[in-house]
Amino acid sequence: MLKEEIFKKSMSACKAVADRVESIDDELTPLEIKMMVEEELGYGLDPEQMLVLALTFKHIDNLFEMVVDDSVPDMLYR
Repeated sequence: MLKEEIFKKSMSACKAVADRVESIDDELTPLEIKMMVEEELGYGLDPEQMLVLALTFKHIDNLFEMVVDDSVPDMLYR
């Protein structure tokens, strides 16, 4: 039940941001888009916290790219 609620809230926030992005003429950075999603979700992170979070996720992605190969079970990604 909780997963469905989170999914619905996430989809709603992303749709609202997509609608806002369409009306903006400037090219937005990934961080700016993430901040817009965060605003829609209402978690109250400031730009510095968002940057730290984005960099942390990027480091995690990089670690997985370096370590993970075809022998790692698909369950790792669930």
